[in-house]
Amino acid sequence: MDRIEGVFGALLDEIVSYVDERTSVHVVGPRGSGRSEVLGLAADRLDDAGLSVFRIYGNPAWRDEPYAALYSAGLSPPAPSGPPVPRRPAADMLAALGQQLRGGAVVVVDDADDLDQHTVGALLAARRRTSFVAVTASRTRHPIAPASLLLGLPPAVRIGAPILGLEEVHGLTRSLLDGPVEAGVLTRITMLSGGLYGLVCAMVSVGRSTGRLVRRDGVWTAPDDLWAPHLAAAVEPFLAGADGSLWSGATTLALTGPVPLADAEKLIERSDLDRLFTSGLVHHTVHHGDTVVGVYPPLLAEFLRREGSAFGLAQARDVAGPGLERFDPIDMGGADAAVLNQRLLRGTADRAARAGEVWDGAPTAENALELIVALRATAAPAAEVEAVIERTDLAGDRSQAAAKFVATVATWRAVDGNDLPGALAYLDQAGSDLLPDHVTMMRATRAHLVFLRDRIPDDDLTIDAAAEAEEGGAEWLTNVRLEVLIASGQVEQARRLLDGFRPRRGSGTFQATLCDGLVDVLAGDLESGIEKADRHLHVARRAGDPRAIQGYSYVELLGLTLAGRLGDAADLLYRTMSAARIAAFRETFHTGVLVLGAEIALSRGRVLRSRTLAAQALATDRGTGPFPGMDPSVFVGGDDDPAALGAKIWDLVADRVERGYAASAVLLATQAVARLPEPAAAERIRDVALGLEGRLLPAVGRYVDAAARADVDDLGTAIADFRDTGALFFAVRAAVARALALRAQDRTTEAAAQADEAWVLSSVAGQERSGMFRHLVDDIALSPREVEIAEMIARPMTTAEVARALQMSVRTVETHLHNVGRKIGTSGRDPLVRAITTWLRPGGA
Repeated sequence: MDRIEGVFGALLDEIVSYVDERTSVHVVGPRGSGRSEVLGLAADRLDDAGLSVFRIYGNPAWRDEPYAALYSAGLSPPAPSGPPVPRRPAADMLAALGQQLRGGAVVVVDDADDLDQHTVGALLAARRRTSFVAVTASRTRHPIAPASLLLGLPPAVRIGAPILGLEEVHGLTRSLLDGPVEAGVLTRITMLSGGLYGLVCAMVSVGRSTGRLVRRDGVWTAPDDLWAPHLAAAVEPFLAGADGSLWSGATTLALTGPVPLADAEKLIERSDLDRLFTSGLVHHTVHHGDTVVGVYPPLLAEFLRREGSAFGLAQARDVAGPGLERFDPIDMGGADAAVLNQRLLRGTADRAARAGEVWDGAPTAENALELIVALRATAAPAAEVEAVIERTDLAGDRSQAAAKFVATVATWRAVDGNDLPGALAYLDQAGSDLLPDHVTMMRATRAHLVFLRDRIPDDDLTIDAAAEAEEGGAEWLTNVRLEVLIASGQVEQARRLLDGFRPRRGSGTFQATLCDGLVDVLAGDLESGIEKADRHLHVARRAGDPRAIQGYSYVELLGLTLAGRLGDAADLLYRTMSAARIAAFRETFHTGVLVLGAEIALSRGRVLRSRTLAAQALATDRGTGPFPGMDPSVFVGGDDDPAALGAKIWDLVADRVERGYAASAVLLATQAVARLPEPAAAERIRDVALGLEGRLLPAVGRYVDAAARADVDDLGTAIADFRDTGALFFAVRAAVARALALRAQDRTTEAAAQADEAWVLSSVAGQERSGMFRHLVDDIALSPREVEIAEMIARPMTTAEVARALQMSVRTVETHLHNVGRKIGTSGRDPLVRAITTWLRPGGA
């Protein structure tokens, strides 16, 4: 019950508030949206509040049975007394209903669209006599029947049953499974269910019982397809009442869609398409001027692909083919995102299937390359990829395609297989025995893999005559040099290297454009880096390229987080996880997206969500990445022992410095110093940072040093420096550190003023930003009673009203308020209210 309350809590509050105002409420939504659960919870709340609640249920099987709903609710006309009189069913039932509803009862009607007409008539007649308030639920139907109960209950409001987003699905699935769920699995459940509560519960229950969901290292994951035949029972009701034409049309669209509207009109008769829309079986969305339509919820499409109409299946096979236009779901959510996500996944699966057919006919290196990339994009099992590797014929092949195949296999084994030694051994053997004409490519690949999985490589990355002569050789080396320079914090050198660099390979272009945005972000040109990454991300989504989606999303998330735009970053994280199967590409960028997501969640006050995302990043067993925000262990263990976690992070900082990942080390130090001020370690990282380029990284180093020393003046300078670069995330962090330093000097009034300024500075983060102030709130350490009284004063209530409510004396309340003000550093009601309603508010705004 608690988990349902958590999902529908805001909606229930809204319903109860309308009932209190004597306004009826209509809850409308598709099957599986949780309408019945909402009505049951609302009835329980109203009953607990002391109201008389009369519950009625519609039933389509009883629509022709007079007063069936009322009889089933236990209502019946009174037995006649005295001599027999002619029966008047309508009058008698109306009298019984009036007796039931006397005293201002609330009528709760589930499935109101399935009530028999006699019951509807009785309720509408009783409404004129008693003016009762009703809470009803029904499926979305257009147009509404003229004799519908919903038309006769003014004043009334219509509320849609909520479509669950990733956060709500996360909370629900964690509760159902009693443990964290892998981010990619959460995304797949959210998208397949279309955010419908009932389907989420069904997928989790069936997944666990059938073994589709398994727990690995404490995290629930889904190694294979989430569909199981048992789920048919959850989606078949969506098709109840559909005739053969609708059944065939939905099947055709399930196999070919989501598709542009113009294509849908070619596949299905317009009248049938219109009926599919009206019945809620098809959803449409408009994006960038294009319209795309698909079966909704997507789990229904999964069912129809397996058990749909035979004619629809045949028709779909006849017309299906490649080349359909792609859509970019970057700005979508809810049902829109679910439909477009299905389109991207279908496109990815289709590419893998076509590549597999080509490779089966000719297992060459060139054909294997495309197949391996496609299989990785669909999160194919490792054994399937290795089978392609083993069966690919390289005998006598000295082409560049063969060289790229070798490089791809080595990358696969180093990254997805987490076997750097094995990957390098394979690369050395292939480079010496098979590909003597591609030495530079092999050299660059080796350096790249060492860079990704171990440290800044010692390899010579200069471009010599042999590299210039080898096709693509100079380009390979330049891209690796760019990575090394950026991770080393030499961002201006990287910028100069990028100037005029025009790679010709597709993967080279991706790497160069990604580095271009990352250079801007780490140099302190945040808005430029965010804009570049966002522009390329749109292109990657339209192309359906999961690797590019992950890479550009990482850069944009890093930029948005540093800029303090936590709300925008959280939205991007959701869209990134909605746009592709996030588990499909287990690269360092995947780790970066999850770890940055953990940072965003923690800063928004969502500690459990933060730990879950970090645990998922650790569960991939891919190690850490070379760029900032790629070490999930920072968030594991929480702040139960800040000093121990701080010491652990300082060790990570030292390790990163030793490996040459200076940019990552400097940003990681901000996490360490917030938990454990270590002046000596902070001074060392400051010296490292001052040797780096750009405006941001040296400023971060100076801030870490100032925070470790609790130097009020230097922290003030750090705030100004971060504001100048636009790194408002660190500006807020420095402001909180300065408030803590002031408190340590017993300058609590100045500390409170600094906290107020930090709150204003943090407004860019959006409403949810309580986590940015958690260390300050912990330091103030108000008792639960003090928090309760301060919040009551902020409502506002007088001290006398608070005293009456809490059954204590006014003097005791005033004593508590005095203690609160002393702890915070405020005097008077207004400053206290400002603090308790902003940065000091438990759980955030």
